[in-house]
Amino acid sequence: MNSRQRSEESRGGNNLKRRTLYSDFETTVKIFREFRNEAIRRRSKSEDPSEIKALNGIRIKLDEELMRLQLGYILEQSNIKVAITDIDSVIFKNNMIRVVFELKHRNEDFRKFIMVNARQYMTHKRICKLMGDSIPFYYVFRIEDESYHDPWWRILKIDPFRKVEFKELGKGGSKDIYAIFNLEDGILMNDLEFKSWLSGIFREKHCDPSNKKEMK
Repeated sequence: MNSRQRSEESRGGNNLKRRTLYSDFETTVKIFREFRNEAIRRRSKSEDPSEIKALNGIRIKLDEELMRLQLGYILEQSNIKVAITDIDSVIFKNNMIRVVFELKHRNEDFRKFIMVNARQYMTHKRICKLMGDSIPFYYVFRIEDESYHDPWWRILKIDPFRKVEFKELGKGGSKDIYAIFNLEDGILMNDLEFKSWLSGIFREKHCDPSNKKEMK
């Protein structure tokens, strides 16, 4: 692990828990609004249609995330003990749900195992059981590790009946219980392989990354 990755881990990194932002919520709201207002300021000065659309999209995403944080904060302040999670992408084709994605960004590729927040995994596991075998649910990791020449993708299909180990890992804001998967449970892809796999999802025969023969 290089110095940048160690520094990021000490700050919570990509595994920062949303509820850790509640401890000084006024500061959290202030920073979110500063970025939001900066996007609005730049949008108002821009004459580039593509830049205007991008900045407007950033403003909308910041507003939505701040709303999620406010909901969680209100629940915590009301002493309502609940866990909150969401699903990033539910993809339809021909008016049918074809696949569900939970998207994860990583600045480091853990080469010994794949880790996912345990509470979130248990919720997604329950959703998988409700959906049955007809709708696959994947964790899609975008990995931008400095030791790799280009960004890569790691794909993990949720199997609600797979035996999973749970461990407490991380430091600071990222310390939590995680579900631990073997690397063999998923597959690492470059951009070209990922695009091919993604296209395969919408073919008649579903392309499962655990079946490596279909990846060739």
